[in-house]
Amino acid sequence: MQTPKIQWGMFAYQLWDIGSSSGNSDRPGVSKLSLQPFIIKHFDKGWYIGTPDTPQTYDFKSDKWTWALGGQVGRVMKLGKQPVKLFGEVLYNPEDDNGPTSEWTAKFNVTFLIPEMSCAGSGAGRELNNAFGIVLARLRTGFSRVET
Repeated sequence: MQTPKIQWGMFAYQLWDIGSSSGNSDRPGVSKLSLQPFIIKHFDKGWYIGTPDTPQTYDFKSDKWTWALGGQVGRVMKLGKQPVKLFGEVLYNPEDDNGPTSEWTAKFNVTFLIPEMSCAGSGAGRELNNAFGIVLARLRTGFSRVET
C-alpha cells in the first residue's frame, strides 16, 4: 500500500520440501515461513528510510526464529543518464546460536533502473522491463563480520 510519502506492506512465503518426507531420503525435512514486513518513508530529492529488506524466518522443524533488527537509508537518483537506486543498511541479529548468521551485518546495494520500454501495439515492453528490473538489473555487494 502507498500514500504520497509512505509505503507499507508485507512479503510472505512458505518453503516445504517433498523429497525428504517420503522416508527415502537422508535429508532433513524443510518447513520455513518467511515474513518480510516493510515500511518506507520518502523524503525530497529521492531520499528514503525504511525497514531492512531481510525476511524474518520461522523454522517449524527446529521451532526457532531467525530475525534481525535494523534499518536502511537510500536514494533514487541518476548517475549520468542512468537511473539507479542506492541504499545501505545495518542489521543486528540478537540470536546467539553459534550458527552461520553473523551478529552484525552491513549491506550496500546498487540497483540499475531500466526506464520503461515500449513496443508498438502491445504491453510487451512493460513485461520485458519488469523482467529486467526484477531478474537482471540488481547488483548487490555486502559484507558481514562474525564475532568470535
